[in-house]
Amino acid sequence: MKTKMMKLIAIDENGQQFDMPPIDKIGAWISRNRIKAGLSLNDVGSVLGVTRQAVYCWETQRANPSIVHMMKLVVLFNTTSEPAAAAVSA
Repeated sequence: MKTKMMKLIAIDENGQQFDMPPIDKIGAWISRNRIKAGLSLNDVGSVLGVTRQAVYCWETQRANPSIVHMMKLVVLFNTTSEPAAAAVSA
């Protein structure tokens, strides 16, 4: 019997859909997208209402974000442009 993988998506307030990464790739995905967006651990933590240590633990796979935080991360990283990233770090 073949095992089927379930594809998870997040939908923002405008109805735009974003793919969520697989659970075993979340840490690398968070780190890669955070750096690409020019955001620090503090920046991401502030946006999500968690500490920078929590974000670090997610990136190093010591813990996984809750589904709510994961959906917020997906939307943040798929909608962050350079000006928005600069505004968060200011």
